[in-house]
Amino acid sequence: MHGANPLAAEAFLATDRTGLLEARGSKYTPVSSGTVLREVLDRPGRYVFVGTPCMVEGLSRLEGLRPVLAERIILKVSMVCSGMSSRESTRRYIADAGVDPQAARRICYRGDGWPGRFRVYGDDERLLLDRPYLEDAVVHVVSRDHYLRCWNCVDHWGRLADVVACDPWTRDVVEHERKGWSALMSRTERGHEAVTSAIEHGALVTRPITMEDMLGYNRPLVLGPDHPRHAWMAAYQLIFRRRWKYLWPVMRNLFRGRPAGLRTTLKARLQTVYYY
Repeated sequence: MHGANPLAAEAFLATDRTGLLEARGSKYTPVSSGTVLREVLDRPGRYVFVGTPCMVEGLSRLEGLRPVLAERIILKVSMVCSGMSSRESTRRYIADAGVDPQAARRICYRGDGWPGRFRVYGDDERLLLDRPYLEDAVVHVVSRDHYLRCWNCVDHWGRLADVVACDPWTRDVVEHERKGWSALMSRTERGHEAVTSAIEHGALVTRPITMEDMLGYNRPLVLGPDHPRHAWMAAYQLIFRRRWKYLWPVMRNLFRGRPAGLRTTLKARLQTVYYY
């Protein structure tokens, strides 16, 4: 998020350590991965894709149309996501703080320790705005102007990714941690092998956590039947995403004595595990 229009986050291919470090930190604004995937199609190699759950789902669907992507992208990493705010949220926040958004040349939503600070830099890296993330930016940027589709999302936990990462949002960590940890969950064998290899080669310093720990770090995003948005999202999935059309094939097979898919369908609707 730098250059002439830092409000527009840019997806890119990081090919060295410097590129990776330039991309570190959360970006609470829309970003399109389409241009980068076009590069992957044109450049043979082995890639790791990092994005939100909906980006990973989009990539998984695209792999069905362009199988070469599945061959070249060897690992999918998803962040736990509570929804995306518009670019207008960031622009208004900067303007309300008395800074001209047109003067911004680099924006950092998080940085300088954990949980970090929101900072805006101008020409020659001059600091234009510096606010604490938790006390200010998280309220006025992250949770403002969520897209309608994000309110209806049932995949905050990257169910199609190989590895899922999030901040450990607990009172104890927030009050005492300053350097910062990331919580990781391996969803596939490929993801487990990647995390294990990173630990064995000293690239990750880790300590074990339980599944309950992982879910507890972002408990409001566990969309079980007791969640206030559960009923509305179920109706949304059924009506607006036309999930009802999948029920007829299941019932037809059941009448023919072939209960294929019935167990999975019932499990998806009755068990909270489906939502994370």
